[in-house]
Formats: sequence, structure tokens, C-alpha cells
Amino acid sequence: MWLLAALSACTPTALLDPAALPPETPGVVLLATASTTLVTVGGTVVTEQYVDIDEPTDDRDGFRYQILDGAGEVIYERTTNGPMVVQAFLGYWSDAAGVDLLDNLPVLGRFPLHVPLLPEGREVRFQLRDETGAYREAGSYDLAYVEGDDMGTYDLVTGFETLHSSGPSSNRMDLVILGDGYTAEEQGLFAEHADRVAEALLAEPPYDTLAPFINIHRVDTPSAESGASFDGPTAGPRDTAFGSIFAVELINRLTGGNYNSVAVFQSKQWEVAQAASVVPWDTAIVLINTPKFGGMAVHVASATTGFDGFERTAIHEMGHSFGLLGDEYAYDACIQDPRLGLPVNITRDPQDPPWAHWIDDDVPLPTPSTSSWQGHVGAFSPAYNCGDLYRPRQNCTMRDSTRGFCPVCTEQIVRRTFRFADPVDGLSHGRMEGPVENVELEWSRDGEVFATSAPGERVRHGKRPFEVRATYVTDHVRVGLDDLTQVYRYAP
Repeated sequence: MWLLAALSACTPTALLDPAALPPETPGVVLLATASTTLVTVGGTVVTEQYVDIDEPTDDRDGFRYQILDGAGEVIYERTTNGPMVVQAFLGYWSDAAGVDLLDNLPVLGRFPLHVPLLPEGREVRFQLRDETGAYREAGSYDLAYVEGDDMGTYDLVTGFETLHSSGPSSNRMDLVILGDGYTAEEQGLFAEHADRVAEALLAEPPYDTLAPFINIHRVDTPSAESGASFDGPTAGPRDTAFGSIFAVELINRLTGGNYNSVAVFQSKQWEVAQAASVVPWDTAIVLINTPKFGGMAVHVASATTGFDGFERTAIHEMGHSFGLLGDEYAYDACIQDPRLGLPVNITRDPQDPPWAHWIDDDVPLPTPSTSSWQGHVGAFSPAYNCGDLYRPRQNCTMRDSTRGFCPVCTEQIVRRTFRFADPVDGLSHGRMEGPVENVELEWSRDGEVFATSAPGERVRHGKRPFEVRATYVTDHVRVGLDDLTQVYRYAP
């Protein structure tokens, strides 16, 4: 059902010309498990899914997958950090507790992976980054087994509803909100909580302006028991849909320790993916019905709902899982791992942070946390729970969930949105149709521009092949503008 490659150093390979790939393609969800050296696939979910096909210009994160053609050539690749975040988190707490958590509870290494089904694709190759920064082979999966390995959707799903629809899922970022620890009698409460999160997200900059590129769905999965599956030394386990656990409390139970952490995530990651897959989805938020405060984001965002303002916590956690942003506070464990690298809003070099393009000339570096620099972008310490790291602004959603996103995090969220959607939906009767007007369209043939337009304006393009370059225009992004651009090629 799967192939495992020997662990060896990876050599760079050239990608297929992006011009040969479509803007988006149908996809499949792989149900994978990562150990410290290997990634295996235990099944698939074959439903209506889509993957946006962009050039791999995102930061190189700790886990990479590549699509290979029949000749073994790489035709597509993308990176993410979820599996490596789990390993770093569990590794830190394993050292503290003297128990190898991933080895003893391999289910914690499970994760979902959206993979495009490209016509030329024959195999998925997995790679994990090591301490030197090099990617090393960690297994592969033969795409010929996709249909035969289909495990279907989760049998606890009783229904779903689209809370916000902006257009076709083939060209939208689809967010799914799921609930854990809500019984059948509490599904009305879950629906209310999901509505509150959706409304808060769409009112939050920059998501408010990105709403035309976002769909939001609620998926209902009643639990047998109410609450988190495990939330304290004497509470649980409970029978819930996704097995949400306060992981450090579990360590306390196993070791008799008294460690403190609000980190909560799902032990049933495959079931989360199977439930979400009843609709097209790119990212997910799991709301957990417990009064205990908690939140975390690994493969999906998690937030408990038994307190006022849980919507803000959900937005903060989605900043991790979707935006790949780091925490900007310092009251939890400082976990640094060379395999992870640092998020785009965290730096160890205050003199030359990656967000220097947002810093005014008169801002001192590093920047004092005084009222003089409140609201300015600079380099403030501490960050990422570490005293030797720096964040962009004194306060931001990634430091204090009651605040708004700073310009650096906003820029990243906009760029990430266009890793799942494109500025326009496609050509119709000589017009490039799109969800918003603030898109610039450049029409060319043989390298020569013959027209510019906005979405919905008709352009006479003739019957010879041509291409259209579509760029989303926003003041929120100063670098990485290519992420906001998609080239559409036509051969009438």
C-alpha cells in the first residue's frame, strides 16, 4: 500500500516548467503518520478536494512533499511544518518527562496531507529536514493506490452547512469549523459557536478584505460525551469525536509531574481530516467544548470555548496553522529546533529582521518596549517564548489575541491566502472573471502586451494562443508579490 525509501540525503532536482501545470487541480487527502525518520500513508480520503498549484516560493519549512512523474522527475513540491512542530513539541516534553511520547503514542504522529492529482503524477515523495537544514528522504507513496486505499469520510458526521460562500471551491480558500466534545443535545450550541467564529474571522483585517476568496463550512460531529477527551490529572478520558487532549496534562498523568501548559490538540487527526472532507477544505478549526482555557495549532487550529472571547483565540490559532506565524509572547516553554527554522514574524537578528521593509528609518533596532514605539514596527524582545528572539511589534494578535494583526502578520496572511486561491476565476466570453475589482490584468502574446483590463472588462484576444497575468493589488503586501500573481495560458 505504500513504499518506504531508505533514509539518505536529498539532491536538488529541477521542477517541471510551471507553464505546464494548471492553476488548480483536483486533489486527495492522504492520511499519513510521521516518526522521526519515516512517513507512511495508512489510507486516503477520496472526495471533492482541490489544490491550488503555485510555484514553491513559500519559505522552506521542515516537511516537504514532492510529486514525481513516471520518469522520477519532480513536477511539483510544497512544504509545511506540521509534522515537525509535533516532533519538536513532543521531543521537548519527552526530555522533560523522561518518556518518549511519540514512540509510546505513535498515533500522535498522524496528520492529513492535501496532495494534487496531476495527470503526470505517479508518486509522492516525503522529506524531513534534519538539524543541518538538509532534506532527507522519509518515504514515498504510489498514487496508483489512491482509490483502493480510500477510507471514506467519518461516520460520526451528521451534517454540514456552508456559513459563508464566495465562489467555487476550486478557486477559494475553504475553511472548515468542527466541534469536539459537543453531544447530540449540544449541537445547537456548537452551531452558535461556529457562527461566532466565522463572523469574527470575516470582520478581522485582513480577512475582511479577503472574504471574497474564502468559503467557510461547519461540519457536525456529535460526541458521545461532553467536554475535552482529557483535560486534567483526574478528568477523562472521555469519549469524544476527535479525542482533544491537553497534552501536558497527559504527561502529568503518566509521570506524576506538575507541568503547566494550555496546549490542546486532537489525538484523532485522521478522523478530523475524514470529517472535514465531506466538503472541500484547505484548513480547519476545531472548537472544543470545555471550560478549561486552551489552544494550539499543529495541522489544524484548536480552541476551547468555555470562556468569553474564544473567537479571538481561534483566530490566533489559525494564525499558526494557516498563516504559519509564531507566538510573539513569552510565557510557555521555549522550544527551538533547527529542523523547524523560525516563522516569518520571528527573528534572532534584531539588526536585520526579515520584515525590515516595514520598519521606518527612525526606529531603533532592537526596539525598546516603551510608549514611544507603540504601534511602530521594529524588533521587540522577547518572542516565541524565548528571551533571545524578537517580534515585529509590541502588540499583535500573535501576542495578545484581543489585538489586531500587525502589518508583518497581515502581509503573511494575505500571501498565504493566495497559496490556496488565485485572483480571478477564469476566462468567460473574452472577460477574466473574478471576485474583486482590485486585480490588474495584463494580456500578452509572444511576450508582447496587447491589453490591460480589470476583471469583467471584455478584451478582444483573437484565436491565437495568449496569456493573462492577474495580480491582486493591496497595500498589505510589500514583498513576495509573486504570491499574489497567477498566469493563465490559453490556446483557443
